[in-house]
Amino acid sequence: MRSECGAYIQSLKHTLLAHARYRWSSDQLLNAALEVAEAAHRHQRRDGGEPYIIHPLRVALNFLLVHPHATEAMLVVALLHDVMEDAHEWTRQRLAAVFGTEVADGVERLSKVTHERELSAEEYKRLIINSPHFIRLIKLCDRLDNIISLRHCPDEVKVRRYLNKTEAYYREIARDCDEDLLRVILEEIEIIKKELAKSEKPTG
Repeated sequence: MRSECGAYIQSLKHTLLAHARYRWSSDQLLNAALEVAEAAHRHQRRDGGEPYIIHPLRVALNFLLVHPHATEAMLVVALLHDVMEDAHEWTRQRLAAVFGTEVADGVERLSKVTHERELSAEEYKRLIINSPHFIRLIKLCDRLDNIISLRHCPDEVKVRRYLNKTEAYYREIARDCDEDLLRVILEEIEIIKKELAKSEKPTG
């Protein structure tokens, strides 16, 4: 299983780097972002036990699918969207120095908790809704990957709470942004709800 997971991660990385070389004739910036993301999430695991780095890699790839003309900076934001929250040494100032202000601004917008503030759920939702289109797309891709990962989460209470919050919360974020992506998210929610309902049925 570990070797399969490692091969999967390498495949995700190679796909992103190949895209960078094709679109921008260089993978230098994206490779630097990959190194930062891997270091920031090195000791983290997803609910299913897989390395956390799988999540930002998939978010970045899904973002490219829904926004194929994304700029290099936008793709780096997608890849680093959790770094400020999970690795406190990566402040907005440090991100700006390494990757530029556009990347730093984007990562900060996607972060509920930074060195400067801790936003309430409602404040964060308002911030995302009022953000540029590409930020909202990244957030939708982030939520979609989180929902898919819930299939491996053993805590059914957490799963139900997350699903219910998503239905109410993300309709607003997706409005005038990407209704097709919202539909995919809602379809995934229904699939998981049906799986939960099956597990609740008496076996005898």
